[in-house]
Amino acid sequence: MESAPGERGGVAAAVFNTARQTGSALGVALFGTLVATRLVPGLHLSALIGAAGFLTAAALSACWIPGTGRAGTHDRA
Repeated sequence: MESAPGERGGVAAAVFNTARQTGSALGVALFGTLVATRLVPGLHLSALIGAAGFLTAAALSACWIPGTGRAGTHDRA
């Protein structure tokens, strides 16, 4: 949210919230489908997919958000 210009703060918050809500709904639907087929294998597969998604999002965030994960690039003193 800090990366967005001040006049676009409301739009940035709305996009963030929409993405979060959509991801949650899709995640519940996907994991529910996997668990409904067979419980234990579905839970294992759901956990693996969730972990892969989390690691992918963390890596993308570290690469694309300015000032994260890179030493010496912070603008603040």
